[in-house]
Formats: sequence, structure tokens, C-alpha cells
Amino acid sequence: DRSGSDAPFGPGDSRSPWDGVNEIAIDPDDPQRVFVATQRGLLLTEDGGNSWNELSGQGGDVVNFPADVPYSEVAISDDGQTVFTASRRGLMRSTDGGNSFEPIGDENNFPTSAGRIEVALAPQDNNVVYANVTSDGSENLVGIYRSGDNGDSWTTLASGGGIFDPFTNSVQGQGTWGNAIKVSPYDKNRIFVAG
Repeated sequence: DRSGSDAPFGPGDSRSPWDGVNEIAIDPDDPQRVFVATQRGLLLTEDGGNSWNELSGQGGDVVNFPADVPYSEVAISDDGQTVFTASRRGLMRSTDGGNSFEPIGDENNFPTSAGRIEVALAPQDNNVVYANVTSDGSENLVGIYRSGDNGDSWTTLASGGGIFDPFTNSVQGQGTWGNAIKVSPYDKNRIFVAG
């Protein structure tokens, strides 16, 4: 049942599920379906924004979905069936359009906690997924990961630290703020990372 909420709180109200919008993903197959990652959880509309559902948090529709943690990311496949979302508790994936989610973790060779995770799906092949992961605390790069099987297993492309850490300087890391990853529209094996 997706009866949803009508966002009864005002702007800036920290109790509002709309507190701190971080990412918006529109289903390419159905523009009436929009996912929103906020500081309070993950929201979904299936009617173009007339009503909204809290998928996480207090009263969320999805069982065992981490509640009341900032969600920094939401990405959706071209067919609308695969949805990735991320919080400080890790990466989660839905393969049924957002009706249920499962954690991506150690058994998938992926970090279980992070400061921020950004995800990019290759436009040529949505089975190819990349993730940029920063650490919780220092905000430095943990690693850049690639999956060729829609997130079932992951390979580390680069580990942070040493001379390769695009999110750090001599004072502190910036990976919680400046963290971006995109796949080339021409080559699913070429990515761009910024921080």
C-alpha cells in the first residue's frame, strides 16, 4: 500500500521528510515515478508529485530499511526496475522498481558503511554500475567500485589514500560534499570522478 504522505511540514522543519533534498531520480520509463533522497530518508511519488510515500524512516513502506539517516544518492535504471540508494549505513538495491530493497555489502565485495556513496549506471548497459565511496569521519576516498552484473558483485577499481585521493587536502576530506561519478555516454568502461 502506497498511501503516502502529503509532506505536512513546512520548509526547513527538521521533522519533515523533505528536510535536505540531496538527489532526485526520475524513472526514464515512467516520468510520473520520482524518487527523492533526503536527509531524513527516501521518498517516492507514482503520480507526478501529487502524493508522496516515505520508503524509509518512521512509517516507511519498506521493511528493514534504515530509518532517519541521510540518504545521499538515488539512481534508477532505464527500465525503472533497478534502483540504488545510499546512506551512511551503506548501499541498497531494489530490482522490483522500489517495492523492496536489499543491502549490498561484504558478501558482494562492497563496503558496508560509508560517509557518502555516489552511484552511476552505464547508459549503454545498466548492468554496469560504478560507485564512489568515501569514509565516514575523514571523508576521504575509500574506493571506486565497478559491477558488471547489476550490483551482485563488485570489483575495486581504485583504493583511496596515498597519491590517489581526489577528496582530500592537507586539512580534511571533502568527499561528503564534493563527490561525483558519471559514466561516459560513449564508453561504458570510461568514468569521470570529481570531488
